[in-house]
Amino acid sequence: MRTLCSKIPAWQSRGESIADIALIQCDMQTIQNIMWYYVGLVRSEERLARAVRQLYKLQNEVETFYRQYRLSDALVGLRNALDTAITVAVAARHNHTSRGCHFRIDGHQV
Repeated sequence: MRTLCSKIPAWQSRGESIADIALIQCDMQTIQNIMWYYVGLVRSEERLARAVRQLYKLQNEVETFYRQYRLSDALVGLRNALDTAITVAVAARHNHTSRGCHFRIDGHQV
């Protein structure tokens, strides 16, 4: 009997060169800044919309980057951080309630 793992093809690395760590660190810092300033404790529709737009734009760049270079812990971490940031920003945009430690400054309090 074949197991599920035997049906999954082995990973094939496309990239031959190693990604520049400075580019990865800069993108990670960009994600951190977007999350801190636009999705942090004080939120507004304008800030959240800008965060989502910028994160999706960065996602396009990172996906291209991800496919060009050999996988590394830093590169996988960047991609995972970006996916998590997008999920949090989109969820925050849909949440119009000020509760706990987040506050909407644009009048969407319920």
